[in-house]
Amino acid sequence: MKINFKQASEFLEKVNEKDNIMMFTHSDLDGFAAAILLKDYCNLKGAKVDVRIINYGVTRISDTNVKKFNKVFLTDLAPGMIWEDLAKLKDKEIFYTDHHQDEKDKPIADFILELRTTSGGYFPSTRTVYELLEEESKDKLWIATLGTLSDMAEKYPENTEFLQKCYKQLNLTHGELMKYLFKLNFALIGNPSLENSFEEISKFKSIEDITKLAKYYVPVEKELERLKGDYEKKKEVFGKIIYYYLEANYPGIKSTFINVISGEEKDKVLIFSTPKKGETIGISIRNQSKEYDVAKLLQSYVAGLSGGNGGGHKSAAGGQVDRSDLGKFKERIKQIKLGGYRMQWWKRK
Repeated sequence: MKINFKQASEFLEKVNEKDNIMMFTHSDLDGFAAAILLKDYCNLKGAKVDVRIINYGVTRISDTNVKKFNKVFLTDLAPGMIWEDLAKLKDKEIFYTDHHQDEKDKPIADFILELRTTSGGYFPSTRTVYELLEEESKDKLWIATLGTLSDMAEKYPENTEFLQKCYKQLNLTHGELMKYLFKLNFALIGNPSLENSFEEISKFKSIEDITKLAKYYVPVEKELERLKGDYEKKKEVFGKIIYYYLEANYPGIKSTFINVISGEEKDKVLIFSTPKKGETIGISIRNQSKEYDVAKLLQSYVAGLSGGNGGGHKSAAGGQVDRSDLGKFKERIKQIKLGGYRMQWWKRK
């Protein structure tokens, strides 16, 4: 059932040394930071915690045997990507906090305690977890701030006051924090083991410790520059839509690359496809101007296609399709008109 902030706080206060907790989180920095804060808190309360990283299209909750755990915590995982697996965990106490849109056709089971923050605005999962655990997490404000910024929170005015408070307490400017953020994001990409990255970062005592990861982030910085050049050569333009097939030497660079390009092509609908595990093709779609509801648009693109699914936010969504239907997916990009997906509040010029 859906719960509010107060109910979530009361639930977390009851964590104790008898608890054996399995924690699932997303493979990006928002997911990492939120899980680090939660894990530290649970350890402080005496609970045992294992963490698994969910990389959409590669790993699933059902890949992990949760039999020995009495509680399952989840953060920063889109409902459309996990709802089927969650419905199978009826014998566990499950706490789930997330900031992605609800999907009516993919409901979260009613036995799950679900703190969804979308009604209040766009709050990255890291911010939510930090505010739930602020008294116990002040020494990790730096990772809470970076995790929040990693999901482009500064673009939403509802995060301004929170971020300004973080900058003041850390005595760092937005620009200084963004330099650390890029290094940390690139380090996650450059380390082939997400679990190892999580363990290493969770042990850091301060933001300066990020420089210890140079062997991971320097090669990725070079790869980003290569991809930007390839994009300019190979992108396909269909009116206000730009499509690009992304092949990277570091698969994890996709999100960072997409965010960089999205910032440069704010008025366009950007569609990226990239090879994933087996014959699966990952799909990401962005529209920084928020003129179109790209979550609904993506669902129309993948509906009925082999392996097709997708969801997310109105300005940023992701999903997948089987390689065998990638051609059909591209045809739909050309055929489906954007007008039907225009945001209602958008003012036509």
